[in-house]
Amino acid sequence: MSLGWFKKWIIESTTKNIIKGIVQKVDATLRINPAFTLEEALRLVDKDRGIFFPDEESFTTDLQNLFIMMVWKAYQYERASDRDASSKEHAEIVIGIANDFISMILSKTNDDYENLTTHLDYTSAYNRGVAYYNHGQYQRAIEAYNNSIRLKPDFALAYNNRGVTYAKLSQYQPAIEDFNKSIHLQPDYADAYNNRGFAYYNLGQYQRAIESYNEAVRLKPDDAEDYNSRGMAYFHLGQLQFAIEDYSQAICLKPEFVEAYSNRGFVYFLQNNNNLGCRDAQKACELGNIELLKFAKGRGLCR
Repeated sequence: MSLGWFKKWIIESTTKNIIKGIVQKVDATLRINPAFTLEEALRLVDKDRGIFFPDEESFTTDLQNLFIMMVWKAYQYERASDRDASSKEHAEIVIGIANDFISMILSKTNDDYENLTTHLDYTSAYNRGVAYYNHGQYQRAIEAYNNSIRLKPDFALAYNNRGVTYAKLSQYQPAIEDFNKSIHLQPDYADAYNNRGFAYYNLGQYQRAIESYNEAVRLKPDDAEDYNSRGMAYFHLGQLQFAIEDYSQAICLKPEFVEAYSNRGFVYFLQNNNNLGCRDAQKACELGNIELLKFAKGRGLCR
């Protein structure tokens, strides 16, 4: 049987759409269960539609053949109304496209499901990074963000989140580089300034931290966290009054901000203002943090 160009186009288009659908469903499965292997995720995809036949699934252990089998079975399902869908001519085209796709992906790295599931969409890579981060798999999160950035080099959010992940690993210098790139791409990105301030703070570069927090506050003047963080940087520079002002603003914006009460109370104690210090320590205790009040009572500063 000779296939005309239009028939071939139908077969090719159907196959590519099937591959895209499988990729998206595998991506969703791995996003929910990031500890799954690619094979485990593949075996869950579309079983209810009969893509797998039990006797064939049990004998399919090679990842590449597993993927090709999925595409071929899905094609037969999609084209069930075409009596020639199971023919050798159709199979050669469908299996050829599936084989080319999976070979291209797996040639980059062995069993690289990051590449498989992000090849078509940079947002899939980004979402995977978020899922890995939330599951504490920080190195995998970085690799996922790498893929997202590779697919979309001007994706400011991915640079920011990769920086956050580096910071989580105490790798503050590469984190700062990512925050700088994110800010360069999106100059009004307040969270990137805040995160850069955090990285500078942890490197002991308090003045630079304050400068970053200044921008974060300018862009998001109602964010209590930014004021509290800047107050901590002022504290380490010995600028206690500025620290108190920032802690107070944080409390004004977020009246149950326990950390800000503890921070401000501690500064009051350093200034020998025990009445205000005890008041903040008591408030922090009411909100669930007893440490400052315990410290103050232990030194006879509060009753």
